[in-house]
Amino acid sequence: MPDDLKIISLVAELRNENLSFPEIHAALRNGQRGEPPALSPDELDELLKTKEEHPDTEELTSALVRATNALKLAEQQLEELENLRVENATLKTTIEHQTTERARLEKEIVGLQEEVRQLSKDAGHQYAKGYIDGLRADSQRDNTKPAS
Repeated sequence: MPDDLKIISLVAELRNENLSFPEIHAALRNGQRGEPPALSPDELDELLKTKEEHPDTEELTSALVRATNALKLAEQQLEELENLRVENATLKTTIEHQTTERARLEKEIVGLQEEVRQLSKDAGHQYAKGYIDGLRADSQRDNTKPAS
């Protein structure tokens, strides 16, 4: 029975991929099989009873396999989405920290620029004072020299 479900699963998968019946038969002859749905022993017994009672059981089984595969895919996509949400939250936090750090650094730059302006101004005053003091010293030396 488990091999029957694998065959039915493969046929359903290949039909969904729009493969022709000769291509499906070739895949089966080559030993290719699908993944059967995860069913409990009770569910398998019920499926067997249903198969005997209803000739369209294979179609229902195929639908069940497709639904199970779709559910697996949806679960995988949900897990990927959750991973992306976590990554997105991490990136948002990183951006917030970087924005805060940038604002702090910009303030620090403004403060340092002001400090450089003040130092430049002080240096200019000191230079001018030194120059004037030098001129005065030269003037006093000139006044104290005897006339020639």
